[in-house]
Amino acid sequence: MLNSEFIATVEGDKVPRKYFDGRGMYIYVQPSGAKYWRLKYRYEGLEKTYAMGVYPRVSLEIAREKTEEAKQLLIQGIDPNEYKKNQGFEIVAREWFENKKDGWKSRHAQVVIDSLEKDVFPYLGARNLSAIRPPELLTIIRRIEKRGASRVAEKVLQRIRAIFRYGIQTGRAKNNPASELTGVIKTQKVQHRKALPIEELPAFIQDVKNYEGMTSTRNAILLMLLTFVRTDELRSATWDEINLEEKVWHIQGDRTKMERPHIVPLSHQAISLLKELPSYPSKGYLFEGRKAGHSISDKTMIHALYRMGYKNKATIHGFRGVASTVLNESRLYSVDVIERQLAHIDGNATRRAYNHAQYLPERETMMQWWADYLDEAQGINQVGIVGRLKGLFSR
Repeated sequence: MLNSEFIATVEGDKVPRKYFDGRGMYIYVQPSGAKYWRLKYRYEGLEKTYAMGVYPRVSLEIAREKTEEAKQLLIQGIDPNEYKKNQGFEIVAREWFENKKDGWKSRHAQVVIDSLEKDVFPYLGARNLSAIRPPELLTIIRRIEKRGASRVAEKVLQRIRAIFRYGIQTGRAKNNPASELTGVIKTQKVQHRKALPIEELPAFIQDVKNYEGMTSTRNAILLMLLTFVRTDELRSATWDEINLEEKVWHIQGDRTKMERPHIVPLSHQAISLLKELPSYPSKGYLFEGRKAGHSISDKTMIHALYRMGYKNKATIHGFRGVASTVLNESRLYSVDVIERQLAHIDGNATRRAYNHAQYLPERETMMQWWADYLDEAQGINQVGIVGRLKGLFSR
């Protein structure tokens, strides 16, 4: 039988050598010194070889455990190599996905599989589920975080955790290494985005309407002003979320920052804008990017602001701050109504537990008031609107 000292010190010869441990298990040593664990076995009358990993990643002890597992499969009439083919992370992940996707919206299902194909399969796809360890998963998460996508990293980790849970349920994994990574996602430092000064709002709206870039970009910024949703919620919006008859936009929980469904009442102005979009009516994105079948990118609108001369003056997310300021200063609507429309979570846990109100009638009225307010901003000269705003805020 082999021992750890021999395996660690044995060197490559002029030709590949096999050193047997017993029961068909051996270590295969290449002339280069590379060492591979193998198991020789017979299945249905044919001699086969089962690969069990590379030394030193796979120790002698682990190789013996793998040999025992393979022998148990053979006793059950199962070919270890065929069984192994069904243990790969990508195979299990796609099986999990197929079982889940019918319960998701098609757009969300595409986001899920795209994230796995981009960030996980290239690194773990061929790996046996039971061989994957927490450090490997952490490397994947850090790679995503490095490109500034902490929220994506969090979602990917959730999906990996769910895939391993499915692997355990189907007998292809013994533990869930993703569960060991609780709390590893780095908390991003909150950056307060620049909000456009309210007195510059009339000129800004006119600049957007005169924007000579892509029509979809101009319309996206205008709809952002009218609805003040989050950037990702707007750019990835699809027509199946919009109900023009009921004058409402339903954003599913899997698309929101707080992972809760969000309702956006649509003003007359928002509905008119939607009906003028080139994509209306269809089943795809409201705002198509340059590539067919894809939405505008996460940089499209902010780059448009730069081209209009608003770099370091305003951000897309800052429009939410403008709307919040105007609505709060108007004193026409309660903080609860405004915060609900902004899809903020109440910081008071006790209050949050009891306040499940949607305030939809009030929000419908408020969103129409806001759209009318923006119309006034365009219809009055800048001196007039600034004066009206100052009067409003001095009440």
